[in-house]
Amino acid sequence: MKKPMLPAPRQLVDLLLESPGVAAAVQRLEAPVLRRLIDSVGLEDAGDIVALASTEQLAEVFDEDLWQSERAGEEETFSADRFTTWLAVMMELGAAHVASRLTAFEEEFVVMALSSLVYVFDLRRLHLRALDDDDPIDEYLDKLLESALSHEFADHLVYARDEAAWDNVLDVLLALDAEHEDFLERLMNRLIGITNEMAEESGGMYDLLTAADELHQDVAFEREQRRERKGFVAPRTAAGFLEAIGRQTPEHHRDDTAKDYVTEGYFEQLSNGADAVREHESKRGTRALETGQPAGNEIAEDSLADEHRLLGLLRDAEVLRDEQPLRLTTGANGTTAFAHVRKVLEMASDDPQSYAARAGELAYLANVLVAGCSFEGRRMRPVEAAEAALAVCNLGLEWLAERPSPESGTSTILVRPFKIGWSLLRREVHGRAGESLQAWLAHRLQGGPDRELSILSASLRKALHEGKPWRVYGRLDALGNHLPPETVVRLKGLFDECPTWRPADDSLTGREFVASLARLQDIGAFCDSLVDENA
Repeated sequence: MKKPMLPAPRQLVDLLLESPGVAAAVQRLEAPVLRRLIDSVGLEDAGDIVALASTEQLAEVFDEDLWQSERAGEEETFSADRFTTWLAVMMELGAAHVASRLTAFEEEFVVMALSSLVYVFDLRRLHLRALDDDDPIDEYLDKLLESALSHEFADHLVYARDEAAWDNVLDVLLALDAEHEDFLERLMNRLIGITNEMAEESGGMYDLLTAADELHQDVAFEREQRRERKGFVAPRTAAGFLEAIGRQTPEHHRDDTAKDYVTEGYFEQLSNGADAVREHESKRGTRALETGQPAGNEIAEDSLADEHRLLGLLRDAEVLRDEQPLRLTTGANGTTAFAHVRKVLEMASDDPQSYAARAGELAYLANVLVAGCSFEGRRMRPVEAAEAALAVCNLGLEWLAERPSPESGTSTILVRPFKIGWSLLRREVHGRAGESLQAWLAHRLQGGPDRELSILSASLRKALHEGKPWRVYGRLDALGNHLPPETVVRLKGLFDECPTWRPADDSLTGREFVASLARLQDIGAFCDSLVDENA
């Protein structure tokens, strides 16, 4: 059966806008779903959808979309370029619309975002400095006043930092001046405070110092707190957690009774977030009783029908996909998959609270992997991280089953096995693969110089010394002229930060996360065969 053609981005937007009750339906979408819709359409073509979204939805989408990092585990920083694109899209409805929107966001966020696009000076202060013969600012002031990319607001001079964003920023500031003067005054005063924290004049330009950095850190911290209350893990926290547990031996994790501050802090934040949601819902219900208006969970049937139609359109356009559930019963080859994790969940199934706790631990561990672990040269996708978390836990549980664990003070059941499994991967997969490849390279280089292999060998030595062998993942393609393709693919899987194994000797697909001690033995045999090839 021929697969139907999916609508083009503009066609999808038109289909959505033609749906009954689309505005209310869009505003009932969860923020992650809204973001997937915007990504699918393309932000530049999604202006009509963005216009329908609520400020609360956009704030959540901004928390995800405007903060970026080069790779997993690195601190996410605010992207001024991405904010400029969002500003341009929102401007499709006019500067007055954007100005009104900005007043509804947290003021710290607006100040931080604008500080990445403009400088704001106190004109009175600049003129006083210009009259001072000992202050060489007059030439610089003349350049500012003559610049086409500057504008005076009463006693404030706004000067462009980003020329590409200037027209839109100026239009929004003018709209704020016309309709939200008090808000603009507060913004200007705070932006002046940031601009005043500058280094000494250098080459006719200034560099911002601590004020902007501190504001960025404050906004980033608040964002991190909000996301932690929703179950996210900060990238640096996740990477640090994985690195720390990987350095320890499995025996250490089995016997360790020390407090796990990262895990305990995560569940405490998650609990605080759930309490805040319940309090918000309670207050909304109380207001509904007082005003006679329906509470948020009392949605009219026609509104629900509109929402279902919208979700149906998104599924038909493959914006939303029904993920296949992870199987805990049988693996691809018919054998029992994740049997030890399944047993833990079955034991908890009679107690809803206990089962929810185990599911919460798996979600936490998957979030750690998404935030802090690279995979195939990119970030892990949620479904991949969920499968990897199950595999690592299963590996640790199987190891524990052969070595009974003493009682400990830990409050989690699956986190300890995950730590043990992660430690085993570091030693039995990364360690064995690293040593075997190092021996193979040394033998090959004895036969004569090879530039690509020499670079790989030096990189591998450095990565092994740092305890991060996955850093050579991208260089392993250099082995393609010396080893069979299936061997190279297998090696790349073993050198990934979350390693995988490909069971079939002649298969370039079908990779699986390492979930059993038997699989560790298969990997060991493969690594030995690599060394034996040199014998």
